[in-house]
Amino acid sequence: MKIKNTKYFFIVLMLVSLILFSCFSTWQEGTGTFSIRIGGADNASANSARSLTNYDGFYSWPNAKVNDVWYRITVSTGLGADDVRHLGLNINLREHTERYEVNPGLYEITVEAFDRVAIDDGYEDVLYGIGSESITITAGANIDVNIEMKKPEFTVNFQIVNQSNTTISNIPAGKLLNEVVNENLDLDSSNYTWTIRSGNDILGNSLNIPVFKNMTVRGGLQVEMIWIPGGNFQRDSSTVTLTGFNMSKYQVTQELYEAVMGSNPSYFSSSPATGEIQGRRPVETVSWYDAIVFCNRLSIMEDLSPAYSINGSTNPDTWGAIPTDWNTTWNAVTIVSGSTGYRLPTEAQWEYACRAGATTTYYWGDEEDYATVDQYAWYWENSNDMTHEVGLKQPNAFGLYDMSGNVWEWCWDWYDTYPSGDQADPVGASSGSYRVFRGGNWFGNVGGLQSADRDGYDPSDRGSDIGFRVLRP
Repeated sequence: MKIKNTKYFFIVLMLVSLILFSCFSTWQEGTGTFSIRIGGADNASANSARSLTNYDGFYSWPNAKVNDVWYRITVSTGLGADDVRHLGLNINLREHTERYEVNPGLYEITVEAFDRVAIDDGYEDVLYGIGSESITITAGANIDVNIEMKKPEFTVNFQIVNQSNTTISNIPAGKLLNEVVNENLDLDSSNYTWTIRSGNDILGNSLNIPVFKNMTVRGGLQVEMIWIPGGNFQRDSSTVTLTGFNMSKYQVTQELYEAVMGSNPSYFSSSPATGEIQGRRPVETVSWYDAIVFCNRLSIMEDLSPAYSINGSTNPDTWGAIPTDWNTTWNAVTIVSGSTGYRLPTEAQWEYACRAGATTTYYWGDEEDYATVDQYAWYWENSNDMTHEVGLKQPNAFGLYDMSGNVWEWCWDWYDTYPSGDQADPVGASSGSYRVFRGGNWFGNVGGLQSADRDGYDPSDRGSDIGFRVLRP
């Protein structure tokens, strides 16, 4: 049959559609409505509740620690998806209202508030508040539903090197880890470096991260590093050019060494000079082998990729006992390309960092009189035959302390004659009998404090005059 008038065709089509809708729709005649209100005067002061208000395009939680919060509303029922119609929303300065029309029945309403938290690898959207309510809607009802938003609670496990581990539960979301540490742990958090994890994921290294999931916080004594910009210096008749690096501000201290290695081997392990802190004296009586184990263990503690590899492994626990004599296997240690962890400086890096741009005999000049040297270094004339707390003398121009005196410092290189010609980032000879140490010590004479002075020991040797400092790329 041919329809001559299209007007009648559309009328017929509309009638058929209405008949089909009435037959198959689950929508009932006697509906009700409800409005979900988040915030407002009724719950603004409720325990752990926060209003969600419109701010620069975001629904923002009015708390300085949490920004850019948004929400998700879920209305669930056993009647079917077609039983809920969203009628729109209303936003004003005091409240945010969502309106729904529904078939009669029982409904579960859940409101979730989310925030965006900065972590090391970017951002993560995390749950900051949750509220729920069950309501029964009858035909013709018009109900306002107030949802009280409460913060979820999490557990944080604090693992502090050289201290008992502490687990703190029922921490409300949004509380800064700094606050949790200050309220619950008896330590000065500024002396520690931190790694924050959730499972195997590293969330960050700053205690300014708010609690937003179950986390593990691992801390160790802080290693203060100084950035040494790239440049060059003259060594004999050659120019040595270095890429920039980070070097520890101080020689490795006894407290840091013990926190990482579990023991303090130092000869001067007690009776510090008056007013000095024992744990802040440099560690000594450590071999070159001890130093590379320390570097890798510290790197692992701080979730850095370890620098040293022996027989293909960067885990010192697989290397066996630290040798007390010459060891061919350990002498074949290599540096892992691209690694980010701690390591000993090369001899060239050490001298460049020591000079800090100076071309004089010492980094403070050419003066060797007691009055001048006493300002910068511990040596036989002022040490009283002992080591001293790090950082008490004047630093060099880079801000590094005790680059001359107190204890000698192990370097990476084998001791050998310098190669001729200009060099770029040299790493020394490929083999030898002794590892280099630099810097002079507490019982040496003033000549040993010279920036260019060098010597070497068997890598297994230990003495009360030798320690080390560390470097990172």
